[in-house]
Amino acid sequence: MSDPAAEDASTSAPPRAVRAVAPAKINLALEVTGRRPDGYNEIDTVMTTLTLADAVREVLAGAGARTDEILGIAAASMRFALVVLDEAGQPLLAIPNRDGRAVAESAEIRRRLGEPIHARTGLWPTPIMALPRLLWFARHRAESWQHARHVLEIGRAHV
Repeated sequence: MSDPAAEDASTSAPPRAVRAVAPAKINLALEVTGRRPDGYNEIDTVMTTLTLADAVREVLAGAGARTDEILGIAAASMRFALVVLDEAGQPLLAIPNRDGRAVAESAEIRRRLGEPIHARTGLWPTPIMALPRLLWFARHRAESWQHARHVLEIGRAHV
């Protein structure tokens, strides 16, 4: 018995491809507040986020595509910013994507858990991942860590 959906797919014209970048945040303010000994900057930022749905609607409108022409949407990120918020949603820590302050914590995680993490995800722990950054935050800013309630990983999404 044949699959009618497979037959329909094989006889229909290939879909028009739309490839676009859909940023997931807008910086409203960004201030460099100091320089760390490792050469990276401390920053304070005010930003607003766009949901993936908002970003996709904007991209579709700009491309002149209709929703019935979309077969699927993929999102990937290659840049990882981390924001830790308190109970009221106020930022306690904001780390930009290229910040390497968690090098020691990443090395520790790699020594202790690197093999199982790699086996499960295909990735080795690096300083830009959330776990080493959160461990750094707990160790180096213990007072603020006590108030942490929400963690956001913000990536530069490619849709």
